[in-house]
Amino acid sequence: MTDMRELHGVGCFNWSNISNLKHAGLLFDIVNIFDIDDLLTDQMRAGFPHVVAEIEFLMDKGVVRGASVLQIPNDFQTFDIDGMFESLTQGGTPTPGTKLYPLSALFDDCNSRLMASWLNTITDTVPICRLPFPPTIKGVTGKRVETVLEIARDLFPCPDGTCSWEDILDFKEEMKDKQWAFRRFLNTLTTKQQSEAEIRDDLEYSVHEYAKAMELHRLKASNSFIDTFVITPLELLEDLVKINWSKIAKGALQVNKRKVELMEAEAKAAGRECAYVFDARKRFGS
Repeated sequence: MTDMRELHGVGCFNWSNISNLKHAGLLFDIVNIFDIDDLLTDQMRAGFPHVVAEIEFLMDKGVVRGASVLQIPNDFQTFDIDGMFESLTQGGTPTPGTKLYPLSALFDDCNSRLMASWLNTITDTVPICRLPFPPTIKGVTGKRVETVLEIARDLFPCPDGTCSWEDILDFKEEMKDKQWAFRRFLNTLTTKQQSEAEIRDDLEYSVHEYAKAMELHRLKASNSFIDTFVITPLELLEDLVKINWSKIAKGALQVNKRKVELMEAEAKAAGRECAYVFDARKRFGS
């Protein structure tokens, strides 16, 4: 089987929003972090040792990498960055009721989109942004891809502090086939001429249909699985000869049968393209 193409994200993270990395980690294979060295200073080690330990662990696992605008060649042609600022700041002359954005968020998003544009020439990369995509920006490629992936990222749970990165990485390894199917589904959404509301509806409807199918299968399987058995340590000690080995064998076959039935149900279920999201919610909370 051909390996799934890696999907990269790029964004600005610091000590205050480092918890968002787990959320991004469920969707992206690798997250490129701007100015990652700022998270590994002696001051950070003294004040936030858990953050430093987490970043170093993820770097060792290849889950995060450093990113800097200094990596981008000077002659790289990209979007109108001045136009982005003008769009987001309303040209500096906001009218009453206009939503204003923090300047730091503007810089973060511009850097993220700039780096994503360059990295996308090497591998599939999208920015991880804090603000909505400016409607009047010109010269930006991949806007639909960014929109689809932003909506998809919203579907995933945000693992809390009780969830370890080892759990997330093990989950992704176990669900590699489902993750691949989900990304193929997202790719088809990027080719459709749909509004953001329609894209969100497609995704949420698919997750809902799959959840219904899995609940129906669970109920059917529970009703059919009658041959349950329990062998206690006391029973083993009393007389091994009295143990009903045929019953044990039959029970084991029933367990295997249930696993096969589950796999068949998953393969046929409506909304199966979003099974990865369903399982992520089940494992890490909705």
